[in-house]
Amino acid sequence: MHSEQRANGIPEQCDVEQHVARGSEDDCLRDFDALHSHVEAHKPRYIVFRLDEDNEYAFITYVPDMADVRQKMLYASSANTVQRQLGGRERFRHALYWNDLADVSSRGWREHLAHVQAPDPTSEAEAREAATLGGLVGAGTSGARSHLAEVGSDNSKDNNDDAWRAPEDKDSVVAFVQQHQPATGRALRVSVDPTTERLCAEPHHEIESDRDFFAEGKPAYMLYPHPGGALYFVYTCPPASSVRDKMLYSFKKDIVTRLVAQHKPALQVLEASEPDDLSHHNLFATSPPKNENAPEPVVNKPRFNRPKPPGRR
Repeated sequence: MHSEQRANGIPEQCDVEQHVARGSEDDCLRDFDALHSHVEAHKPRYIVFRLDEDNEYAFITYVPDMADVRQKMLYASSANTVQRQLGGRERFRHALYWNDLADVSSRGWREHLAHVQAPDPTSEAEAREAATLGGLVGAGTSGARSHLAEVGSDNSKDNNDDAWRAPEDKDSVVAFVQQHQPATGRALRVSVDPTTERLCAEPHHEIESDRDFFAEGKPAYMLYPHPGGALYFVYTCPPASSVRDKMLYSFKKDIVTRLVAQHKPALQVLEASEPDDLSHHNLFATSPPKNENAPEPVVNKPRFNRPKPPGRR
């Protein structure tokens, strides 16, 4: 097809070859090889190639390196216009740019398909992060989905025995919740084993300040008996923690809180990234902690009297 539609945005002297491939995939590849004889090593072409009977088309811009400079510029700058006039992206599922006669072949078509199907390129850092998150998804998210689906089911495996390093670790948490005593200053820390990615209970920790809730350089869970009688679950995650640790502790948190809530429904949950985040909760006050969800009390305040305008002079 010889185009002379300058008024529609397609410049003069642009040739468009049409080819139809019929039959199997092998026939299609042979047709690409046969297409080689319809083009020249020094003359640009637009090629519309029908791939199958389902109206699947490929738009090929062939601009050989040996072509005249003016012709190169003409075809390269007009390719989008020609494709749009012939149907645009809705008609052409494939858009190729070939600049060598050897590309006009079944090999060139296979290389194009391999490029389209290849995954997006990633940097080394992105690949490492993807591998880390992939491992977490395999080890954590499938479990997290099942935990969320099984909340409130007494006959389910909501206790997640396999999430704990050993049965003794889980039993230590239950015993601490059932036997906790206020005003002792002793808390139970629960951590995630970095090797097995399972929960483990550590020896009791003495809590004397907000800073004692934090583990050095990594997240932590702390079960803390408030002096006023409440039981707190304090989840701390310092900003300097690794991405892997942040993801691990975020996934495992609900397992611990659900286990504790089975024995202490009034569990209060706090999250903090630095000690100052805990300071306004008065975790060391002897009075019962304030219920942050309770409505503010109504105080009868005197109405504000509107000031009187100045009198006439």
